[in-house]
Amino acid sequence: MHNLRITYKKPARETAAPANVVAPAGAPVEDDSRTPSHKFLAACNAEAAAFKEKLKASKGSTWKRARGEGARMLQCELGPFCPKFSRQLFLEEHIEKFHSKAKMYCGESNKHLDVAMALWDNDHVLGNPCVGNVLQRSSAIMRSTVLPALPPGLKAGTQADKRLRIVFGNAGPMAANAETLAAELATRRVGNAYYSLGFAHTLFQQALLAKGSIKETTRAVAGHFVNQGSELVSLLPRDTDNIRSCWEAMLADVFFSPAADNLLRQLLDRCHHHSEFRSLSTDCTFRMMFSLFGQASYRAPKVVRADQALDEQEARHALFTVRLFSGPVVCATAIYMENTDCMIRVLESELSEEHRLQVVHVSNDDPSPKLLRGLKRIMWNHEVLSMDPMHPAFTYEQAQGRKKTPGSTLLRRILCRIVARDSQGPSGPYYDGSSKPQATDEEITLLQAIEDCSMPEREAGSRPL
Repeated sequence: MHNLRITYKKPARETAAPANVVAPAGAPVEDDSRTPSHKFLAACNAEAAAFKEKLKASKGSTWKRARGEGARMLQCELGPFCPKFSRQLFLEEHIEKFHSKAKMYCGESNKHLDVAMALWDNDHVLGNPCVGNVLQRSSAIMRSTVLPALPPGLKAGTQADKRLRIVFGNAGPMAANAETLAAELATRRVGNAYYSLGFAHTLFQQALLAKGSIKETTRAVAGHFVNQGSELVSLLPRDTDNIRSCWEAMLADVFFSPAADNLLRQLLDRCHHHSEFRSLSTDCTFRMMFSLFGQASYRAPKVVRADQALDEQEARHALFTVRLFSGPVVCATAIYMENTDCMIRVLESELSEEHRLQVVHVSNDDPSPKLLRGLKRIMWNHEVLSMDPMHPAFTYEQAQGRKKTPGSTLLRRILCRIVARDSQGPSGPYYDGSSKPQATDEEITLLQAIEDCSMPEREAGSRPL
């Protein structure tokens, strides 16, 4: 398929996020979106105060000044990369400087704040707000994932953040050392987002199950990692104005990757092996293309279209889709207009010669002799061009304000009975309108029963075609 770069209109800005919502560091957003809630800061303040009380209670017993080699050094557990101290006074000064409210209790690294708030969100989502100790737990998590550990003596905030990355890994988001992304973690970068091969597989599967909906995909991916036991799901990009492009970029990178192209070729070969290309259903939709920038509506006057940013032939007003015999979509391409030349050009470029040789029947909303001649020119075994059998139902519902009515429901039931067929496809010759087939005695009896309403509805619905 063509790798189209389509720019959609930016939706209206939503209201501000809750105070405890944290934007992930791996996404292209501004740092000022990191706004902890008052409850989170109060919990961090209580944790830091409890740690200092622990130091005071142990003063003079286990916490002694280090002397000589092998002497015990004092470690601050409130941060992942805090240095070790030889005196308790130095440790207390460090806590007052870097683990205070002015530094949001995570003064060494902004990534530490992200991880701590992700743990806070996870505790409240799972209904365990009393777990606490988010600073110490987040520090332990970062010490286990950031390997090798950052060297001591880095300038707090800037130098530490430059060496840290939020990575979407196989088991969920995590913090990692930037030096090991390419070698050990085998990650790929798209914009400011880093993801691994396992995350790409999960994103690919969930996007297929969600039918390409970004909102449903984000929810499914988050739910998948919650079920896997990840505590940092809040580090995933959020579905907001600023973050939506991050998901779109990752989805485009995954679905247009060489591995996805290879999988698509295998699926097409499998469809060809089962003779799926013998019958194609083509259609064009205009609604999805209304939000494209740089072009006027296809219904606009010619004078208005002449003033649009794009040239007339470069505009894309319709989305052309092709379905196979059992329903799989093998083509979804934006075209200039729903006309024969554009459709024939797409069919010739998107379908290989081997696949086109198998085509016998094509259905379209607007069949015409010109389209039939164009199909025969690129599909040498093509025999029949017909109208899409479900098009009358679509037209009926469009006339009813795009709503399903009892009349459209009955029409759909009739059309489903008409187009019903087995897995082997239609049997016998195609009806070309030249001769009317003679009805059998049983068909004449059934037709008479329908006309005089002498057959019960249950019996009529149970009879096969």
